[in-house]
Amino acid sequence: MNEEVILETRGVSMEFSGVRVLHSVDVKFTRGKIYGIVGENGAGKSTLMKIVSGFLQPVEGEIFVYGKKTTLNPLKAKELGIILIPQELNLVDTLRVYENIFLGNEMKSRFLFLDKKKMIEESKRLVKRFGLNISPLQFVYRLSPAQKQLIEIVKAVSKSARLLIMDEPTSALSEREVKNLFNLIRRMKEEGITVIFISHRLKEVKEIADEIIVLRDGRKVYEGRASGLTEKEIAQLMIGRHLSEMYPEKSIPKGEIVLKVENFFSADGSVKNVSFDLRKGEILGFYGLVGSGRTELMETLVGIRRKSAGRVTLHGAEVNITSPDEAKKLGIVYLPEDRKTAGIVPILEVYKNITLMNLEKYSRFLLKKDLEIEAFRRYKEKFSIVSRGPYQLVKTLSGGNQQKVVISKLVDTGARIFIFDEPTRGVDVNAKHQIYHIIRNLIDEFDATFIVVSSELPEIIGISNRVVVMRNGEVAGIVEGEGLNEKNLIYLATGVSEEG
Repeated sequence: MNEEVILETRGVSMEFSGVRVLHSVDVKFTRGKIYGIVGENGAGKSTLMKIVSGFLQPVEGEIFVYGKKTTLNPLKAKELGIILIPQELNLVDTLRVYENIFLGNEMKSRFLFLDKKKMIEESKRLVKRFGLNISPLQFVYRLSPAQKQLIEIVKAVSKSARLLIMDEPTSALSEREVKNLFNLIRRMKEEGITVIFISHRLKEVKEIADEIIVLRDGRKVYEGRASGLTEKEIAQLMIGRHLSEMYPEKSIPKGEIVLKVENFFSADGSVKNVSFDLRKGEILGFYGLVGSGRTELMETLVGIRRKSAGRVTLHGAEVNITSPDEAKKLGIVYLPEDRKTAGIVPILEVYKNITLMNLEKYSRFLLKKDLEIEAFRRYKEKFSIVSRGPYQLVKTLSGGNQQKVVISKLVDTGARIFIFDEPTRGVDVNAKHQIYHIIRNLIDEFDATFIVVSSELPEIIGISNRVVVMRNGEVAGIVEGEGLNEKNLIYLATGVSEEG
């Protein structure tokens, strides 16, 4: 049976400032299929999708839409039903749901006035069509990140989307929200809509995609059925070499307890009666479902949130940490869950981001730029930061390199206790591999100690000596040794056993 080809690229190439970033890429997207596109940061995924959606013009090659050679721009792409949902959502928080759905595509009466009633009714129909329980009159700022993602999809479908491109749509979603999103994507497939799903989460790509396209260094290196590859094989295609060991050998913690937390409560009630200890040279993992209180606990520990009760002992002495600056002075630093809003200053250069937490080290009445540049070069080499130079804006780096800049900033403080919250979220498989080894090297080199919060089970098991599992703001259990496996962590996180 002949499949209807929605869009095809033939020999598409792209370059910026004389540097070629796409090399003669041929891809074909047919009606009613889900395509997973994977590749490291810098592999060319976003560039290819911007070409497909008309935001960039290739320097070589041709694009065919419904078999006809076409030159695309964003407006023409939308007219043809090619819609890109970027990673950073484009909804207006202060408008209502129905107003966002029809923004730029408003319905009007025969007197050319906005037909509010018709837009509300059509929004109800669209929302109901995809099984969503969201009122069209709801203000968008009241919606959860997952609901906003779903409204972006409804907005795209309202414009008669035939090819929908989704860039990292699950990066801020819980497991349950991902499941709901996947159900919505499958409904679109049943209606004949083609979906391109871009993600670093290989397990999700395997689950949702019919076909997988792997890009590496601007070239297509694989295209075929998703069922034809394992996650490990996809990762190896992405990095172009055998991924022998994702996780380094675990450190052997020393007996000394460097941090002890007893009967700890947060003032907002998100953390309740938490107790644990942290041993020198170990990686203590924290796992739990969304809403379990993991991040809230870490933010309370370093003084971002206020604590109401509890005792914290550092190297045998009781301390009362009321701000991140106070925590830093005590040698405790925090890598936040949301890198883009709390980890980096996007409008500043890379070198300024690295030295930002420790400016007194680089000043003699005035800041010594040469010392800051020297620090940049040192960390660039130490952590393999891929950057054009110290003056590059940090926001233009890939996610993995941004994260390495944040880690450099924390290491530069001289701290020895590091709290890393979702350290590999939104980074590619090779950057994950590098970050795990950075953590282990810091333990070996500086006798550093880590708390790592992660929602990825393989990660938390692969790097941790022990894992604290949280549920409803409390410690549900602490596991180590042979008990450190997915089954035990899930049982503790959900409160459900095989018998239950």
